[in-house]
Amino acid sequence: MPSVATRRTLGAVREQELHLACQRLGIQHTICLDHMDGALKDVDQEVLIRQVTEIIRTFRPDVVNAIQIRRGGRQKGDFLVKRIKKPLLDRKAPFR
Repeated sequence: MPSVATRRTLGAVREQELHLACQRLGIQHTICLDHMDGALKDVDQEVLIRQVTEIIRTFRPDVVNAIQIRRGGRQKGDFLVKRIKKPLLDRKAPFR
């Protein structure tokens, strides 16, 4: 893994870091949806909901964790969570 990422390689480096960290923690599956950093707001909400629904149906987890990030003392909700959590739960999609 390169010690310094360039703008062009940042996504791949971060994905490698994620997989390595999860492996060390004993997490068996990690999935990256491959949306460009900073461009998630431009992805159609229905596309995101379908992607997350498919992942949940595939892995059938007992728990789904949604991260809330604290920056500079202020709580900043993860954009993906804010954008799709409520619509996803409101549909009461049959995940199992």
